[in-house]
Amino acid sequence: MMKLGWQPRKWLEKKSKRGNRGYPMGTIAYYGPDNRRASKAAVSIMPALHADPADLRRWFAETGDLRRTRPLSPRSPHSCARMR
Repeated sequence: MMKLGWQPRKWLEKKSKRGNRGYPMGTIAYYGPDNRRASKAAVSIMPALHADPADLRRWFAETGDLRRTRPLSPRSPHSCARMR
């Protein structure tokens, strides 16, 4: 079965294979109580080398894994890939 529509994970994987292409640069970090559950996520945009993040957003989840949740709102970590 083929998935239709925008797939943020696939898009990010393709972009990351290209490697460092200069600035601005974005980072996504998932972390949590152990290696099986990511209850927190942080996304930042670095405009230049040695600069403070231009945009930093964080998400927290009481239950579930943020790596596996579908992006439901423009405030989800997956949608931050579109931040500029």
